[in-house]
Amino acid sequence: MLQLFKVIFLKNEGGDGGHTTGYWFVIYFVFYSLSGSQKENEKQRQVKEQKEIVLTKSIQGVGNMSNVALFRDYLEKQNFSMEEGVLEEGGTFFRTEQRSENGASLLAVVLFSLEEDIVSFEVYDIAKINNPLRKEAFHALINELNNGCRFTKFCETDGEISAAYAMPIGRKSDPADLFQLLVTVYKTSEESYPKFMKLAWA
Repeated sequence: MLQLFKVIFLKNEGGDGGHTTGYWFVIYFVFYSLSGSQKENEKQRQVKEQKEIVLTKSIQGVGNMSNVALFRDYLEKQNFSMEEGVLEEGGTFFRTEQRSENGASLLAVVLFSLEEDIVSFEVYDIAKINNPLRKEAFHALINELNNGCRFTKFCETDGEISAAYAMPIGRKSDPADLFQLLVTVYKTSEESYPKFMKLAWA
């Protein structure tokens, strides 16, 4: 642009007053037009760069999300409510209480370790052993169920029957797969509930 300004000025430097004024107008017009065009291009370039920065940060943000954040985001997108909390010894849990058609009111929990490299799917309130004499029968049923289950393992702790499945996970585990495993453990517990109730009422 400056070179063009110099060429026009040199070619018309020796003209008379009227022509010189005209040339100066042409020079000013060309200079103004080119400056305006460059400013507009610069503005468009800056807008484009800003959009690219925003997009890059968005992509990086998703890529850097922790397993807990990914799972939380998945629940929100599925419009599925689970209470979130933090354990005193570390780790993050999500829990929800669900009532089934067969009368069971089960507490389903997803627990991430502090380092988020292990996840556990747990279901509580399946049954309670009120009669100590029935404990052996409950243990026999637990062993029978565990032998036929791949992802769900039942156990008895202080008379309370619960189910769980734990596994190591990578840094970016698929939250949909994790949620499906929770559903699997819950469904197995729900289906086994009548068997435990039969022993409890015997």
